[in-house]
Amino acid sequence: MELILSKRPRENEPYLQLAVAENYGALCESASDMIAGCIIKGIVDNGRFVLGLCTGTPAPGVYRSLAMKDGIDWSCVHIFLLEEVLAGDMRGACLETLRNNFLRYVPIPGDNIHTPDSEGFTAAPQRFSAEYERSITDSGGLDLAVVTQSEKFGVSYVNRDTGFSDHCGVVGETDSGFIAAVPGIMTIARARKTVLLSAGKNRALGLKLFMTGTEDPARPVTLLRYCPDITVFAGHEAASLLRRL
Repeated sequence: MELILSKRPRENEPYLQLAVAENYGALCESASDMIAGCIIKGIVDNGRFVLGLCTGTPAPGVYRSLAMKDGIDWSCVHIFLLEEVLAGDMRGACLETLRNNFLRYVPIPGDNIHTPDSEGFTAAPQRFSAEYERSITDSGGLDLAVVTQSEKFGVSYVNRDTGFSDHCGVVGETDSGFIAAVPGIMTIARARKTVLLSAGKNRALGLKLFMTGTEDPARPVTLLRYCPDITVFAGHEAASLLRRL
């Protein structure tokens, strides 16, 4: 893993680190090492740790690697799923992905796992969005948010057509035609630390815009510049347009 950048780009901008991996395995191992270190330190300092998770590529591999780490008291970890498919054939797909790649391997108490209520969100999205957001706040806020870059300059299920809501859980229609609860920019921005995962050549332009551009609601990935402390773990293809920076 090659550390390309570690600085605060300009005054009042977030602390930003970029690490580029030559392959998928190296990306997953390096990202999971950082996440595990944050969790362990957070539990030592505060007795608990609140983790917000998205499940897009390459997150499943990162979570499988994280589940193998030693020294984590998982009973002190609280997880908030920041996205979910609420209707259609893929309903519940995000929780299923998290179960298959992470939750089945770690002893996190069921009461510590928080997910969007699909029936509640689709029936009364504004009310249930506010309640889900409040549950994150009541937990003490996110110590760490792990989000994934998607195509079309997006983050998670949020693309340039859906737009980026202020708060987690606002229902939006994805470009695949199904309804999803999506992470809100302010939900992520309030996290004490954010990890952005980016893999694949079709993410390269979006990642370059995030690293060099200005905030643009039509390009949700650029809004992550609001995060106070963000580390980007990128595959070499996703970072291919950054070599000349």
